[in-house]
Amino acid sequence: MLLSAADIDAVERMELREANSVWYDVVQRQWPETGYERIMQRAWLLNWRIATLKGTIREPFTDYFKRCSDLFIAEAAFMERYKIASPTEQAALLAEKFGLTK
Repeated sequence: MLLSAADIDAVERMELREANSVWYDVVQRQWPETGYERIMQRAWLLNWRIATLKGTIREPFTDYFKRCSDLFIAEAAFMERYKIASPTEQAALLAEKFGLTK
C-alpha cells in the first residue's frame, strides 16, 4: 500500500464537507507523478471517509481497501478476457458477470 499511516489519520479526522471537497479535487486533477495506484488508493480512502461520515460504511479502512482492491483486480482481469474474446464469448462473459444466465 502506498498510503501512509499519516495519510489515513489525516483523512479519518476530516469532516464531510472537507472530505467531499478533497475527493473531488483528487479525482478531477491530472494523475500525479506517483502514479495511478496512488491516486486510486487516495480516492478509495476519501470515499471511505465520506461513506463513514454518512453512515453507509462501518468497516475499518483496511477492510474497505482490501474489498476495493480485490474488486479492481477482478474487473481488470475480466476486461483482459473480454477484449480478446469473440463476440459470442463476450456475450457469455457479460451474461455471467451480470447474472443473466440460468
